[in-house]
Amino acid sequence: MNEMSIEIKSGLSVILYELFYMNEADLKNLSPFGEKQRKYYEKFDENKIEMIGKALEWAERNSDYPFNTIYPRHSKIENKLVFNFLKYTLHGLVDFGLYKV
Repeated sequence: MNEMSIEIKSGLSVILYELFYMNEADLKNLSPFGEKQRKYYEKFDENKIEMIGKALEWAERNSDYPFNTIYPRHSKIENKLVFNFLKYTLHGLVDFGLYKV
């Protein structure tokens, strides 16, 4: 597992903050990444999207990292569900052309 830099941790924190508005059932039944998400992320400046994208790429390469421990509130959520949300977000950003891998 690669060490997590401050930039990676910051990018993951931005995305994982969104989990405060979701529960485990939401994470098990993610609707397709669509216009609502695109419009939300479109408002972010280029540097923030780049930071988030790099963090999500890091997450995809380090799937065994305990992502559900970054925020204590997420500890009751299965790590696999948190990881799947990160992957879902990365692929959505790429598919909508908001981030280039």
